[in-house]
Amino acid sequence: LTGALRYEDFSDFGNTTNWKVSGRFDATDTFAIRGAANTGFRAPSMQQQFFNSISTQFVSKPGVEGLVPEERGTFRNDSAVAKALGIPKLSEEDSDNYSLGFIWNMADNISLTVDWFKVDIEDRIVLSGAISATNPAIPAAVRNVLLANNIGAAQFFTNAGKTTTDGVEAVFNWSVPTSNGGMFRLDASAAFISTDVSGDVNTDG
Repeated sequence: LTGALRYEDFSDFGNTTNWKVSGRFDATDTFAIRGAANTGFRAPSMQQQFFNSISTQFVSKPGVEGLVPEERGTFRNDSAVAKALGIPKLSEEDSDNYSLGFIWNMADNISLTVDWFKVDIEDRIVLSGAISATNPAIPAAVRNVLLANNIGAAQFFTNAGKTTTDGVEAVFNWSVPTSNGGMFRLDASAAFISTDVSGDVNTDG
């Protein structure tokens, strides 16, 4: 049975504390059970924190057939536009991770491992939907700046996503000595994984 605790402090977004526990139990000489649980994080990347651009994007508009070009600005979260709109500063992505499985050495040259895992990630950093420059709910000063620069909409990176990934992975190993003193080894693996996504991550308005 093992455990760990880690504290880290980042000058640009704050601090985080994470832990991990894991264990292995040898039920017999050939069969063992293992499992682990831990928390984790991913700090915002430099691109997500400091990226600014104005680009032409082809988007759909109500009452308009097909896609139309629109100038959209992607603004960093500490910009004047973001602050005026109340866009919060980016924080880290937090995760909870769990796994449980077994190791079975069926013979000296045959083994099978099967592991179930689950990963929950909160506050995933995603690109927001576009906020229209003509939206009457945004401050007039921001609206005027966007329109004066021919920017039809603004978007930002934000901690708005949540994903849950779970699945099962299996690995089979079989090895046989060859007549010339070498070793023939066969490895087969399979994985069954699914991911659910939630969060208000892509709404234009």
